[in-house]
Amino acid sequence: MATNNTYGIAAGLVIVGISNGIGVTASLIGLIANATEEDQAVATACSYLFRSLGSVVGISLTATVVQQALRNQLQEKLGNSDEAATIVRNVRESLDYLKTLDPATRKLVRQCYGNATTAGFGLLIAIASLAAISSGFVREKSLSVDGGVASQHYTDEGPGRGSKDRGSDGALLTQG
Repeated sequence: MATNNTYGIAAGLVIVGISNGIGVTASLIGLIANATEEDQAVATACSYLFRSLGSVVGISLTATVVQQALRNQLQEKLGNSDEAATIVRNVRESLDYLKTLDPATRKLVRQCYGNATTAGFGLLIAIASLAAISSGFVREKSLSVDGGVASQHYTDEGPGRGSKDRGSDGALLTQG
């Protein structure tokens, strides 16, 4: 499996970025449309909260997988000597340490980095697959009635009270 195809990686990142933008926008619109007027700010804040938490947790888990895979592979390839332990520690701390290694060891370390990065992407694929599967259990709620925008009756005194009901376009509705 080739892990050094820059154009393939760039194309994949573009597709993921566009897909993420579509999903985030659609979920936010769905949340706002299904929340009452009083709860729209809370729904929006919760959306941003969970998106931020998801990013932090996702990055942390992926970094952990990459670092652990890198450590395991380097120890396996370099052995358990003191010199190997020094290389593993220094390489995990800074990529600048690669410049001090001999060409054969540098190539080996780069291969281990590629394999560790692939393991990190594997975790992301697993999480995305679970998200796709779980989305099949989401109940769909229509945002329109009879092909038009669903009318929400808000009044000057609150939803559904009083004689001055307003439609979704804000126009006063008369009761008859």
